Amino acid sequence: MKRYSNKIYIDNLGFANRGDQLMIQAVLEQIRSRCLDAQILVRADVFMQNPTYCMHNRLYPLSYRPTNLLGNVIKNSNIYAKIVNFLLRDGWVNRPQDVDVILDCRGYHLTDSWIKDESYATNLSNYYSLFCKKGRKMIMLPQAFGPFTNEASKRAMEVVFRQADIVYARERQSYDYLQDLFGESDKIDIVPDFTCLCADEKCPSIRLPKKEYVLIIPNARMVDYTDDNVSSSYIEFLIKIVRFLVNTGETVYLLNHEGERDEQLLYKVNEQFNGRLPILTNLSGSEIRLLIKDCKLLISARYHGVVSGLTQGVPTLCTSWSHKYAELLCEHGCENNMLDVSNEDAALETIKMAIINPKDFSSKIGCEEWVENKVKKMWTRIFKYINSVE
Repeated sequence: MKRYSNKIYIDNLGFANRGDQLMIQAVLEQIRSRCLDAQILVRADVFMQNPTYCMHNRLYPLSYRPTNLLGNVIKNSNIYAKIVNFLLRDGWVNRPQDVDVILDCRGYHLTDSWIKDESYATNLSNYYSLFCKKGRKMIMLPQAFGPFTNEASKRAMEVVFRQADIVYARERQSYDYLQDLFGESDKIDIVPDFTCLCADEKCPSIRLPKKEYVLIIPNARMVDYTDDNVSSSYIEFLIKIVRFLVNTGETVYLLNHEGERDEQLLYKVNEQFNGRLPILTNLSGSEIRLLIKDCKLLISARYHGVVSGLTQGVPTLCTSWSHKYAELLCEHGCENNMLDVSNEDAALETIKMAIINPKDFSSKIGCEEWVENKVKKMWTRIFKYINSVE
């Protein structure tokens, strides 16, 4: 059976969210280029979401409780794992106690808006207790944190902080939330979103004429996680900006960056245009990133859509339901690129100016390079730490 120098577990990512897909791709590319003999693991249910991708990219399933073909839990899991792995000549049965490194990519779950129940912290403690290998390392890859104003979210973050060796906040506001909770700590650092280093899709299923179309990416969070005046008017806001673009002669494509709920928003918008607008859906994260790279203007409510636009030099406007959007725009010197759902006239004027002067609404000179350098330095630090002997 092949022996790996490290078993690296990518935690809290899946394939439904295309931003998650891009993060998986980014992590894979870095591990393959720096740590070739590592075995990369994902949760067994994540493996089953896209087994073709996982097998092609040599992602192995992690099972918390190994089962047989009938779905029954194996009592002597240690013996079972050894026998199966010996017979298959590869490490197909992996358990939490085998993991050497956890790379956590949860994005934005450690915050008041997600954590309401104090049992969340208990569940986290029980979860991490499964990863009991001596010397196991855990790194929280760049993500948004906070705010932490209720006891449930504070306790959950405290559990994670105790487990983690390095915690990367994705922007200044998240960093400040962590410092308010834990004080200054060598554990905490700031690094921008790391999908900027993703390689281009080599064989996309669709290509559109470069710089001849506008992409609209919605987000159901604009309905669920915003004030009533925003959530109640969001769909009408989308309809009005699409109508403005169509009436000015622009070619508009509606793009689904996530799943069914975002797709339903696009169908509701398209009803107002008798279904004439093309809807792009069921594309991979890397295919979406390439479509964004080639577009004339991007208007996105999905965070990783905005990241893909700004880091590829595309004029990018967005709407927001979280502090992470304003912080992202600030990183790229694009503070004026936010569209206010409650001020349609101002939003339409901003869109008009972005079409006339696209450079004014693209990442400013030096910002893309700064982001890439920060991310590269982060990966160098991470792999130096992974390969260190304690």
